[in-house]
Amino acid sequence: MRPILGSRPEPRVATYFTDAAALNVAYGTPPTIVLGPGEAQLRTRPTEYCVVERVAESVAAYEEIARRWCNI
Repeated sequence: MRPILGSRPEPRVATYFTDAAALNVAYGTPPTIVLGPGEAQLRTRPTEYCVVERVAESVAAYEEIARRWCNI
């Protein structure tokens, strides 16, 4: 993520619910990453939105993950 964000994100705890919580239990608590363009402080609110730059960063991150996963 450093090349995309300009810095290395620090691990932290999410204080909100995501599907990752249920999947984490179902799969025996593997290391989990929640990755996406949303602003955590706006989650699940009627006024939730994504900043266009964050969407672009997420696309770049997903592409890089897919390249590495598929060895391309």
